[in-house]
Amino acid sequence: MSEKVYEIEEKVSETARNVESFSSRCQEKLEFWRNQLLKIQTDKKRAIVWESGSKCVAFMTTLGVKDEIKYIVDINPHRHGKFIPGVGKQIGAARISKRI
Repeated sequence: MSEKVYEIEEKVSETARNVESFSSRCQEKLEFWRNQLLKIQTDKKRAIVWESGSKCVAFMTTLGVKDEIKYIVDINPHRHGKFIPGVGKQIGAARISKRI
């Protein structure tokens, strides 16, 4: 058993500042993506999410979006026709063309 005492690496006040900074940066990123999706709609374009895994679910549920995303596509045929949990968007097939 070690009897060496280690100094605290960060002060509580520094940790509190880091938490607050993270929170504000996170809100800025969320606002950025809400604005991006709004711009896509305003420009009469379509937003498509590639892959339907947990990051897609987290992205859409965290932003609270559904209609702003036109399609969700995945190359995994076992996901085609299924729906994104919490959002209800159907997953379509990603068609990849090979160029030679």
